Order: sequence, then structure tokens, then C-alpha cells
Amino acid sequence: MEETRANNEQIEFWDGAAGDLWVRNEQLLDGQLAPFAEASVDVAQLAPGHTVLDIGCGCGATTLLAAQAVGANGCVTGVDLSEVMLTRATERARDQGLENAHFLQADAQVHAFKPGSVDAVISRFGVMFFDNPTAAFANIAASMRSGARMSFACWQRIDKNPWMMVPVLEALSLVKIELPSDPDAPGPFALADDERTIALLEAAGLTDIDARGFEPDLSVAGGQDVDASAAFLMELGPMRRALMGADDALRAAVREAIAGAITPFETPDGVIMPSAAWIMSATKP
Repeated sequence: MEETRANNEQIEFWDGAAGDLWVRNEQLLDGQLAPFAEASVDVAQLAPGHTVLDIGCGCGATTLLAAQAVGANGCVTGVDLSEVMLTRATERARDQGLENAHFLQADAQVHAFKPGSVDAVISRFGVMFFDNPTAAFANIAASMRSGARMSFACWQRIDKNPWMMVPVLEALSLVKIELPSDPDAPGPFALADDERTIALLEAAGLTDIDARGFEPDLSVAGGQDVDASAAFLMELGPMRRALMGADDALRAAVREAIAGAITPFETPDGVIMPSAAWIMSATKP
């Protein structure tokens, strides 16, 4: 990680326990988020030979999709705060023989990307955590050459995402969960206001900005049963923080309550719940 830093709280979070958690749950998370990764890559209109940045690449699922799209003559660099996730991403690229996929531990808000060097920027839920999103998008946009496209997925409001809201509401009767008082604070729903996000991209000098609603049915935990899905949901976001230090009895009670709340969404293919994201796109003039 370079010496010039911002987002210190996020660095501590993602380059610590959260990174370990995502590596442990890599397959479940990739399965749950696959439609959003595919949509972000599709909207970016990648072509053979393109140079691409993947912001907040995590364990590399979106980076690897992009590397396949741009071919051997292209190059994709996945950027993330988490060393452990980047180590896993590097392993996956090697296992798939994708020599055009590379990974960089850096804070995209301040990292000195080469100006005008990339044909596309993509992200699967990796751009909602900046302390200063205005500065972050401006810095990322500076890396884009004229005509380059940016495409990323970000969540819409939590009330449009029952897969997260239902478990949180159910758990509130058993444990105190601290929710951010500022809807624009860094976190999963920081870019839920599409008008605000459009303004941020405009301030970064981008044009042809589009916010496309994307509302696929979400396969919670990638198709697991109710009990496994409940355990998985307990590990995410504010729920995980609320249960840190909880004893086995409380954790069991919360898990049982969540399992009961999501049982109506159980199908032969696992727990399927509504979701809502924006697929944002923009162009560097």
C-alpha cells in the first residue's frame, strides 16, 4: 500500500477481518453477485486488446471475466485494499491461465494511475466506500483515455433490497445493530441516490452518463439452503459487526430468527430474494 493514503477506516476494515471473510466465502459471494459482475462487464463494451481497471476487485471474479473478454492482447488490472483477497485473485488467475490479469494493492482514491492509459473502468460493488467520492472518481477518470467507458454496479436503497433488509429487521429484536445515520456515508448504499452519483460522475468530467436500474432475483449465498443462507447473512455488513463478541446462544437465536424470516423465499434452487442495483455507465470525452 502506498504511503499517500485516504480511507483509513476502510483500509483497516478490508485489509483485515473483512478480507479474510470474503476469501472464506468466495464461492458463495461470487454466486450471489454473478449477475451484477456480468452486467458491469457487458455495459463496459470491452473489446480484444483493451486495457482495463477493475476497482475494488476483491477475489478477482470481475477481473477474470474482463480478462477473458479482452483476450491475450489486452490487460486487466484489479485494484483492491485487501492483500489477502488479492493473493486469492492472483491464484485464481494463475489457475485459469489468464496471464493478462494483474493485481495491485492500492487505494483508488489517491493512487497515481498513469493518466489516459485505460480503455475501460469496471467495478462490481467496489466504488461505494470512498471517504471522498468526488476526489476518487476524478482520480479514476484521469486514468481513462478519450472515449473510454466506466461501468459499475452499486446498490439501490436498502428497502429495495430485501435480501439485506429482512435479516437486519429480524435481528433488531435480538441485538443492537448500528446503521449509518448519513445515507451518503461510505458503505454498501452510499451511491443509492442515482442523481447524486450522476453528479459525482459529471464532476469527474465524464459524459453520456446513464443509471440503469437492474433488479435481478438474487440467489442468496449462491444457492444454499435456508440454514446456510441465514449463517451467511449473519456475516455481512452491520450484522457481522453487531454480533462480534456475541455468545453462542445469541448467535443461535439470531440465526434461527433470520432463517424463519427468509423461509418464504426458499425455492428448489435455494433462497431467492429481490434485489435492486444501478448499473452506472459514463464516457470520458
